Amino acid sequence: MIGLGFSRLAAGLIRSWRDEAPLPWLRPLGAAYGWGAAFRRGLHAAFGHTKRAARPVISLGNLTVGGTGKTPLALVLAGFFLDLGRKPAILSRGYGREPSRPAPLVISRGTGPLAGPTESGDEPWLMASELPAARVVVDPDRCRGARTAVTELGADVLILDDGFQYLSLAADCRILLAQGPRPFGNGAVLPAGPLREPLATHRLAHILVSTGEAEPSADLAALAEGRPVFAAAHHPLGWRPLGRPELKPPDDLGGRPVLAFCGLGRPESFQKTLQNLNLNILGFLALSDHQNYDRRLLTRLSQAFSESGADFMVTTAKDAVKLPPAWPWPVLVLKTELRFDRPQAFFKAVLGAAGLTP
Repeated sequence: MIGLGFSRLAAGLIRSWRDEAPLPWLRPLGAAYGWGAAFRRGLHAAFGHTKRAARPVISLGNLTVGGTGKTPLALVLAGFFLDLGRKPAILSRGYGREPSRPAPLVISRGTGPLAGPTESGDEPWLMASELPAARVVVDPDRCRGARTAVTELGADVLILDDGFQYLSLAADCRILLAQGPRPFGNGAVLPAGPLREPLATHRLAHILVSTGEAEPSADLAALAEGRPVFAAAHHPLGWRPLGRPELKPPDDLGGRPVLAFCGLGRPESFQKTLQNLNLNILGFLALSDHQNYDRRLLTRLSQAFSESGADFMVTTAKDAVKLPPAWPWPVLVLKTELRFDRPQAFFKAVLGAAGLTP
């Protein structure tokens, strides 16, 4: 009974974040949190020390809780710079990795993963796997991570993943990502709404990107104030069996009964993609972002699949890395690619903001 009540409370809170006005009893808490976030920035500007890296820094971030596509964008940018003959490094804090592991930890020197997902964190490991030629460094101290990337790995451009709220490392180009048609929900700050900081903080960004949409959302475009605004959508490339590289076409599972699961900031985006591919979704398990795949959860997934009558389990690349190699059930992993509405204009804007030449 208590669990049911808590679930209803959580569902009501999420609904108020995304679709409704803030709950009245949370407004004062949201105002206090927003004031604290603004005070933190002001205090750092007055008394803090912001370090500059030896190479240009491109910072990716968002203003809301939940996923907005920062990892796919980091891969897109790293691939772009590799095509230009540069040596990009992705800097990550390694959220979700074992806290006892040392830092800085070099996940890739441009040759693929040097550590597993447990040591690296799921997203750094995924980036090193998807783009082996990129350098990847994990360190909560991004300044130290930047120094490692430049001095030890020879990086000449740095991509700071989830860096919008990181104040100690100066960014030459700040890219703000926002997902969905209502990217800022009810516009309130935590816990009254989904914002990490007051919405006015958007003015610090050089480039705005609306993710998951074919064109920029009206809410994001309204904030542009002369800055470039782009849209980027996830396009399915195909399905690969767990632990194997070969891809099947995206529409290969049309009509097939599947059990889907994912641990994303916005699991509904994955669910929508599966629906667009015309899968027969017998069950959808929305797990926590950066979910820990322990024995209890693996047992839960096994039982759900056995009882579902599905032909396959389907999941994301981010979740697939956490499944054990000897996982007995048939799992297909959806590979996607982030594509921009105006890619040439986007890359030109990034180069211009970062002071780089092609």
